[in-house]
Amino acid sequence: MAAEIEIHSTTTAAVDQADRDTHLSAGTIEAIAAGRAQSTTRADRADRADRADRADRADREAYARWCSAEGRTILPATAETLASYAAHLTTAPLPRTGRPASPSSIDRALSAIATLHAEHYLPKPSTVAARAVINGYKTRLALAKDPAAKPRKASPAVPAVLRAMLAGRPRHAAGQA
Repeated sequence: MAAEIEIHSTTTAAVDQADRDTHLSAGTIEAIAAGRAQSTTRADRADRADRADRADRADREAYARWCSAEGRTILPATAETLASYAAHLTTAPLPRTGRPASPSSIDRALSAIATLHAEHYLPKPSTVAARAVINGYKTRLALAKDPAAKPRKASPAVPAVLRAMLAGRPRHAAGQA
């Protein structure tokens, strides 16, 4: 009998919960509106997505050109092809900078190639050897004290920076008194 009561009370609670789950309070609606106003705009998100798509497309095209020049098969890529391509990227100067790609750019290129495989329903190629090439490249850059050895990071938000960031914001957030 106790089990029946437990089940019954749970069922009743679920019905009441479902009614509450379909409504927002006025305060919650205001908080959502304030959060949306402060968040990145759709145009900014779309711009970032466009840049990522362009970078992905450029990485794929560069890989395809390299494969054609080297007489290698684009798809499916072998571990040897990816390792050779990674080694190529560590030495070939980029047109824009005149310097070889950074380790993070090589990682991005390998990711674009893996995605290309997935889009063609091919198994993800092994990147173990290519990652070893990148790790060796990182070590060479670090020993040479090359700035490309360290990933670029945003500066820390020290108190002065935080004050400047908050200077243009209202004193209290929406929904707070």
